[in-house]
Amino acid sequence: METNQKIETKEKYVYVIMTRTNTGFASLIRKIMRRQYNHASISFSKNLKEIYAFARYKHKNPFLAGLVKEYPERLTLKKKNNIACAIFKVPVSIGNYDKGLAKIKEIAEDSEEYLYNLFSVLSYPVTKGFSTYKAFSCSEFVA
Repeated sequence: METNQKIETKEKYVYVIMTRTNTGFASLIRKIMRRQYNHASISFSKNLKEIYAFARYKHKNPFLAGLVKEYPERLTLKKKNNIACAIFKVPVSIGNYDKGLAKIKEIAEDSEEYLYNLFSVLSYPVTKGFSTYKAFSCSEFVA
């Protein structure tokens, strides 16, 4: 007997977007980390309509940062050129999916300022990074 009931899956997907942004700081990060990409973002939707990252508000200030909504013009610094990227579809449990959305909401509603965890990024080759109160790098945020 055939049924038209939809079977609910026990996992969902998040989409991790890795990009190669074109700033001097990004170039430094790629050299230190020995990686092709220097920026990580996350989306909870297949169509990538809403992409979130923990990033500097202005690319010239390496400290003042927070939760930002990503869009192509931001990643290319409003230039018309393309940037290299890779998108990964990552299966997660429904619980972890909901926790991720809740964390984004918590950060968005928090009135305290956050900082970009610059020292963790720069010390990564030696210390493998470290966490700091109210500070993230983009990859720490996505993880």
